[in-house]
Amino acid sequence: MPESVSVEMVDDETGWSDVENALEGASACGMDAEWKPGTGEAALLQLAIRSQEGAAHDRVFLLDLLALPTDKMQETIKKLLTNKHVLKIGFDLEGDLRMVASSLGQGGWSCVSFVEPYMDIRKTTARLAKYQPNLAEPLLAGLSPLVEVLLGKPLDKTQQCSDWRARPLHHMQVEYAATDAYCLLAMADELCLRCESADSSIETAIDFRSTLYKVLVVNPRRKHTRRGRRKEKKERKEEVNTTVVPWRIPASIEDVKFLCAEMVEGLARQLRLCGIDAESGHGKSIYTLAQKAEAEGRVLLTQDRTAASGRYTRSVYYVFSQRKQEQLQEILQQFELMVPEARLLSRCVHCNGRLHENPLTPSEAEQLPQDLPPKVFEDHQEFWCCERCSHVYWEGSAYRRAFAQFSGQVQRACM
Repeated sequence: MPESVSVEMVDDETGWSDVENALEGASACGMDAEWKPGTGEAALLQLAIRSQEGAAHDRVFLLDLLALPTDKMQETIKKLLTNKHVLKIGFDLEGDLRMVASSLGQGGWSCVSFVEPYMDIRKTTARLAKYQPNLAEPLLAGLSPLVEVLLGKPLDKTQQCSDWRARPLHHMQVEYAATDAYCLLAMADELCLRCESADSSIETAIDFRSTLYKVLVVNPRRKHTRRGRRKEKKERKEEVNTTVVPWRIPASIEDVKFLCAEMVEGLARQLRLCGIDAESGHGKSIYTLAQKAEAEGRVLLTQDRTAASGRYTRSVYYVFSQRKQEQLQEILQQFELMVPEARLLSRCVHCNGRLHENPLTPSEAEQLPQDLPPKVFEDHQEFWCCERCSHVYWEGSAYRRAFAQFSGQVQRACM
């Protein structure tokens, strides 16, 4: 993001007036939202605003949905989304607006239900990819690889699944959120240039301007009775989870290998504590993870419905539960995994490496790079070291609590 672009955090009415003034003279607005995984409500709305004076005056506003008055938010957002003179730009804009609506309380859906005009970067790129094949693969892989192809540098997605409800936001979260929104303006510029400079065969196939100025209608999800919800959940499971498992069920956990996508990263830690091989896909696109799962004989665990439908790999499972303890129960039951007590706490929770079977003496453990309090070596006589990262473990009170917890969870899953 250019240094000339100003980034402003807005969490009170004083800053809100700056947003309204900027929108008055806007020609385009890149829109994105951030939320804590599992909450279902946006905590931050990012607006990258381009004024009618041009790109030299671009500004990015980060709207704190947890602090700003709901009534003002609803009024201004509805005014922006229905303003025919401001092009709204997003990457899966409908999904972001659903999260925003959920955070705005009563009346939230009505203020995001109609958007005109708007441009969806994903859909526009998909049309152009028919004539420029180098766009097809990064489009499947996600936003970051597509940014790299169009703008020459990938997005750093390491903050995507951080806690967006925590305040104050970390400076890395602020930078990530601002860049996520601003890149939409830059990508729209690049797509316009690619179409306007294309050869005649593309020009006749794509009326690019007509693909931009569309109307988006965002409908709230239907409310169901309890019986209806159970029926829908069963249908959804049948729809997405046609998993091809690269091992025989029931299996020894020695043969079981999982790869957890970023949205279920907490599940990787839970599985490791049960002694199950579970790699983490932190910061990697779902397309890259699917390739890794295929290459290593793993099942990809995700909450991405497109990936779970088998689009990228058949060795994929959609995790329905939201809480990590419930996710663990779901995986143990669905894959019929029997975890012996001897396997509990036998893997490193940090890197997924195995722990050495033979314990170290205090003097041997002291030679390792991990800095531990001297009292630990006085109170304990045996230590276990990770084969991969050399992290040191010992049977203290935390070990006993974790062993009791996971022993109980494994027993409940087998009932």
